[in-house]
Amino acid sequence: MLVLFETPAGYALFKMAHGGKLLENADDVYKEFDTAERATKALKLRAFGKFENTTEALSAVTALVEGKLGKDLKKFLSKELSEKEIKKEQLMVADSKLGV
Repeated sequence: MLVLFETPAGYALFKMAHGGKLLENADDVYKEFDTAERATKALKLRAFGKFENTTEALSAVTALVEGKLGKDLKKFLSKELSEKEIKKEQLMVADSKLGV
C-alpha cells in the first residue's frame, strides 16, 4: 500500500511496511505512529515531488480542496508509478473524493 501526503513543499509518496497490514486493526494505528522511530518503521519515503514555486503550490492546494486530481499531481504519480503498480497497489489519500 502506498500513502500520498501533500505538504506545503510538495507531494510525498510513502510505501507502507507490512503491506498495509497495520490498517486491519484501527486501535493499533495510533501505536504505530506514537514515536518518530515507530513511524519511520511503518512508512518509507519512496518519492518526493517538490513544488517549483508558490504558484504551483497554490494550484495544487486549490485542486485538492476542490477534490480534483491536479495536473502536477497526475504527472508526479505517472512518473513515480509503473503501469503494473497502478493496477496492483492501493493508494491511500486523505480526501475520499480523490480515491474515486
